Amino acid sequence: MAGETVSRVALGAARIAGRTLARVGSPITACPYPGGPLQFAFVDAYLQEAPPTPGTVDYDDSGEA
Repeated sequence: MAGETVSRVALGAARIAGRTLARVGSPITACPYPGGPLQFAFVDAYLQEAPPTPGTVDYDDSGEA
């Protein structure tokens, strides 16, 4: 199974973006990466900086399905 090849610099940038957005209070859905290793690195760094609160659920109240 071949995975997507991504440079160390790109992974580092995704992690920095995740930490930065978590620190300024942006939602995790602001992730600029559509998927793959860059999204994983972003989300991992975001959650390390701003871990979820156990027992809470965040629902989308926009009313759109």
